Amino acid sequence: MPAVFSLPSLKPRNAQLAVERFVYGVDTVKELLSTLTSDEHWGVMLKFDQVSPDKFAQLVTDAPQWTEWMV
Repeated sequence: MPAVFSLPSLKPRNAQLAVERFVYGVDTVKELLSTLTSDEHWGVMLKFDQVSPDKFAQLVTDAPQWTEWMV
């Protein structure tokens, strides 16, 4: 049986805030993530990628170390 992965429940607003804050730079996204749990970090970033793939790609380009923020 394959492993089942489920996203933690998260407030959809956090992902939208991450997208909106990205306009002001990657540090503002990092700051938002610092207020969340590790599970919420991943949920927000996965949702960010879903709702705004172009901005997420730019974030990854601007901050290739973004996965270090997830712990």
